[in-house]
Amino acid sequence: MNTVRILRRFVSAEAIKDLRVKTGAPMVQCKEALTQCNGDVDAAINWLRKQGVANAAKKSTRTASSGCIGVAISGNHGVLVEVPHAIILP
Repeated sequence: MNTVRILRRFVSAEAIKDLRVKTGAPMVQCKEALTQCNGDVDAAINWLRKQGVANAAKKSTRTASSGCIGVAISGNHGVLVEVPHAIILP
């Protein structure tokens, strides 16, 4: 019976932090990218791009250009609620 062992290279927290700052990708994805690319940051950035993870950070910073605002006032208390709509057109 053949047994396959996967040896993972240790990736430093500093390298994960550096990649996360550069791409905005989640920490777990940064660690996986660095592991897959043997610690090479540039190759890990390309790996994240291929996986589509790096683009997710760009989308999270979008501002809504439309939405609704609701106001409720009762006595000395008031509430203001904003519900944004993000319209994404191809």
